[in-house]
Amino acid sequence: YQRHKPSNATKTAPTKRFQRFLDFIGKEKNIKNILDVGCSSGELLYFAKQHGYDVKGVEVNEATVEVARADGLDVVHGTIFDAKFPDAAFNCVVLADVIEHARDPRALLTECIRVLAPGGWMIIETPNVNCFWSRETLRLSKRFGLPWSSLDPPWHLFHGTPRAWGGLAKQYGLTLREQWYHPNPGLKHALGV
Repeated sequence: YQRHKPSNATKTAPTKRFQRFLDFIGKEKNIKNILDVGCSSGELLYFAKQHGYDVKGVEVNEATVEVARADGLDVVHGTIFDAKFPDAAFNCVVLADVIEHARDPRALLTECIRVLAPGGWMIIETPNVNCFWSRETLRLSKRFGLPWSSLDPPWHLFHGTPRAWGGLAKQYGLTLREQWYHPNPGLKHALGV
């Protein structure tokens, strides 16, 4: 998966998705360092580093870890549990399209909160199975017998809605500060093409 992902150094600007993250982070003056959990090739970290942030990442895919390291990024190959970061080490922890893949989302949140400094920020991005796109692609999937990428294991092990994920975050003492939506990934992605 993503074995042939290009170096981030060849890109001149972050994607709209990551630019939104950077814009959000830039509004918070207490954010000095960022941990990206499941950072892939480190695109967010690459551009955050250019903006002066101290960045670290963890990623289970060895091929994309090598891409990130070739771009000069400090990325641990493994999980956040393998990395053994100290308590309260980061002002910002990013979980972008990660929590739905975790075998134990509660354990993942617990570890992320442990490494998050008091008053720090956590950015969690995950699909919303209650949005129009997910509901309609599910309907098409059932009607035509096509795969539904929002649900098909082994990729997404857990699913939720803003209300469900927000309830889980509240159980862990997290306060929702802002919520936004990304455009859908497109029909080709939903059909696995």
